[in-house]
Amino acid sequence: MKRSFFLFSSILVTVLLGACSDSSPMGTPEAPAASPSTQASAAVSAPPQRIVLVGWDAEQRENVMNLLERGDLPTLKRLSAQGTIVPMTVTGVTDTKAGWTQILTGLNPEATGVYMNLCYSAIPEGYTVFDRLEEYFGADNVVTAAAIGMNGNLTNQKPTRELPAAALPQDCASGQPAEMTPQELRAVRGGLFQRTRIDVFAHGLQDEAVCALATGLLEQHKDERLFLFVHFQAIDKAGHEYGRNSAQYDDALRSVDALTGRILDKIDGLGLGANSLVYVTADHGFDEGQKTHSNAPNVFLATNDRSVVHGGSRADVAATILDRFGLDITRLEPPLSGTPLSQPSE
Repeated sequence: MKRSFFLFSSILVTVLLGACSDSSPMGTPEAPAASPSTQASAAVSAPPQRIVLVGWDAEQRENVMNLLERGDLPTLKRLSAQGTIVPMTVTGVTDTKAGWTQILTGLNPEATGVYMNLCYSAIPEGYTVFDRLEEYFGADNVVTAAAIGMNGNLTNQKPTRELPAAALPQDCASGQPAEMTPQELRAVRGGLFQRTRIDVFAHGLQDEAVCALATGLLEQHKDERLFLFVHFQAIDKAGHEYGRNSAQYDDALRSVDALTGRILDKIDGLGLGANSLVYVTADHGFDEGQKTHSNAPNVFLATNDRSVVHGGSRADVAATILDRFGLDITRLEPPLSGTPLSQPSE
């Protein structure tokens, strides 16, 4: 019987870090070469045994495409050559909570209550990809997991403070943020995923530890159906510290590309490529010449899934994943805001 458990903070770093750490300059791991088994996964037609969703938090499409053309993102080139890379345009607020909630639920803020980092509620029970897969397959027939590299915005912590209802923000739909600090709001609201059914949830990890946990989970559950969300934070961190047009921002893109390559290599090394799908995307981009992402809708999605035929919006990612796992998404409640990227665009 499958055992559910949660992992917090960086408790696994010392155990797992060696699997993905590297001593190369600038902390950028060397990207491995492609291997044929991952390429085979691009042709998956039946529902896959596992899907890995890799989040490059705050990647800006133009920066990515420039580096890709220069040959600086070999993993992204490898993955998209096996399937495709398509433009994605954010609809809604371009921040972390709004972005990953749309991506992991396929629902707009009116359904989830998650409008922005400073105006949100916990995602309702049953709404995420994790929940829907647990419900559809049965808890003992699928493993759901998340390895997350951002401690503040993506957690499953319960509220630690109580405030009168009148003291909470009342006008999220109009974009009115809370009149309190992010820390105060998290104490009152708790984490986005506090009501989510998920087997493994680790947050607040350094990117190398995120990679290590992801590769460990792939090996541990190589014989089981798996949905794994992997979230890297280095790009967002570099953007806020140095700006989108900085050398550090592009270095972070290279580093995350290399770490993603190690996840693909683990899939290959375990002989799982033929029935595995991988999607790489982002919650938002970064403002031109700035250290902010207040209006940054241009991102991308790269995948070895050859059924993907066009780009779309954040909500389409969850619809695509659920559809590929075999769910009849037309019967889901509440109805998804997104549609599969494999369906012809209207």
